[in-house]
This record gives sequence, C-alpha cells and structure tokens, in this order.
Amino acid sequence: MSLQGWSSARIAEAFSVEPNSVRHWRWTFGREGWRACAPARHRGRSR
Repeated sequence: MSLQGWSSARIAEAFSVEPNSVRHWRWTFGREGWRACAPARHRGRSR
C-alpha cells in the first residue's frame, strides 16, 4: 500500500483511528524508522 498522496484523515478513516494518531505514527517513523514499528518490550512476568 502506498501512502503517497494520502492525507492523515484518509489513512485514519481507512484504519478506524483518529487523524492525530496517524500524524503521531508518521512523526515517530520519520524519527526512528522501522525500529518504531517493533512491539514494545515490557519487563515483568509473561502470561
């Protein structure tokens, strides 16, 4: 899926999220690249 030309509002609608979330994702990806997409690792007991 290419996001070229897609506004944050259009992406948000496609994924049923708020446009601010999309802007945050884009900002984070711009700063950290693919590392930002990795799931967060939390310390503590596994369930």
